[in-house]
Amino acid sequence: MKDTHRFNVVAFDPGADLGVAVLSSINGRISLVRYHQRDLDPDRPTKKKPRTEAVGLKFDRLCGCMVDAFNQIPFRVSPTIIAYERSTWRFPSQAGVAGGWYAVLELQAARYSAPLIAVHNGTLKSWATGKQNASKAMMIRAARKMFPGRTFTHNEADAVLVGAYVAHHAATLPDGDAEV
Repeated sequence: MKDTHRFNVVAFDPGADLGVAVLSSINGRISLVRYHQRDLDPDRPTKKKPRTEAVGLKFDRLCGCMVDAFNQIPFRVSPTIIAYERSTWRFPSQAGVAGGWYAVLELQAARYSAPLIAVHNGTLKSWATGKQNASKAMMIRAARKMFPGRTFTHNEADAVLVGAYVAHHAATLPDGDAEV
């Protein structure tokens, strides 16, 4: 990235729920503008009540939540970089959903002329905690240490840490889309 003096990062942790974080960096000082979690499955299945919906409906909710997240970004904070936590998918249905929301992120990146940066979950965990197999609790502690006085769900913590990772490494990021 060429200009690392002032930029904004919009970061996502797509998973069972969607973590969203907006961070701003001015002359190397990173601040957390906003963060939240969106429940993607309010009607979660249980043993007594199995899932009845198709995978496509979860994809619809996820894409809608991502578009909503971009629409809720404060007007003064236009995304300079869009980042997300890249995970390894275990099932073909997960990969299909991932491909769909990745397409939504690509469209938003094009809309803002911003690079799309994928941060592998192992890279993120190693950077935040020193352990590539860090637990959710360890990631939450790392986010709280970075931004004292805040409370985070594990999805919010991951999104915040993705944004912070990208902000800290902005000077070494390539121009354009990349995976780190």
